[in-house]
Amino acid sequence: MRGETQATHLEEMMREHPLFSHFELVLPPVQIKRNLLQKLNKGDIVLLHMPQPRLQLYQEGRFVADLQMEACQKRVLVKHIQAEMKETGEKKSKKHEMLFCSFGSLQSRELKEGMRLDITAFDMERVILSLGKEARAEGRLVWVDKEMAVEITKVVR
Repeated sequence: MRGETQATHLEEMMREHPLFSHFELVLPPVQIKRNLLQKLNKGDIVLLHMPQPRLQLYQEGRFVADLQMEACQKRVLVKHIQAEMKETGEKKSKKHEMLFCSFGSLQSRELKEGMRLDITAFDMERVILSLGKEARAEGRLVWVDKEMAVEITKVVR
């Protein structure tokens, strides 16, 4: 059964050394009061304080690249890659938490400035709100007084 052993070793090796890097497509994090986060209910609105969407790639606790949405909204342009991957800026606060808004995960073999990434698989109106890796709610993007916001559609307790 030598073939089975080689196959299992190859499978383990492929898991340890993936061909593609995984990134989260996110909006910049928003600081929110901890007590408001605990009272979050379906139908609530969370303001993002952004007049237009600013997309970023996030990987393992750090922001990797800034993205620019193209006119067709099915592709994004890698505008700037962080030379030193910028930390998320999470500071421990007793009153506030950093809330992340994620559209989902994407894979790319390499990441270069000027590169275009396909985002047709993402529903750009649906977003998952999370604290670090812990999902807190699902929502949809809405506009409130010319600013982006998230309307909560489902709360995860």
